[in-house]
Amino acid sequence: MKQDQVIDVVIYPEEAYGPKEVSLIIEVSNEDLEDPAAVSEGEYIQLFDGTEAIVVEKNDDHIIVDANHPLAGQTLYYTVKISGIRDATEEEIINGEPSRPTANSCGPAGCC
Repeated sequence: MKQDQVIDVVIYPEEAYGPKEVSLIIEVSNEDLEDPAAVSEGEYIQLFDGTEAIVVEKNDDHIIVDANHPLAGQTLYYTVKISGIRDATEEEIINGEPSRPTANSCGPAGCC
């Protein structure tokens, strides 16, 4: 690739957050909730085991939550522009990965 080159990248679910797992869509009885009236559809709640899940449906006696990652089952589309090219540092070669920006630097303008 060359500097200023723009490419489109497609990442399919199997290589991203995986397919949506039906086993992570769970029915929870209102009896198992601290305050069922305070729970709303679209809200994230913490389940008994510490897992976070989004409330996808609320009924009079139970709620249905989805503990899948929000991007599970989704195909991801990115447009990437190569803003610069440089040689790897000795540390990056040893570690086999690029250095991470320090707390005071987020990298090139527009990256965060």
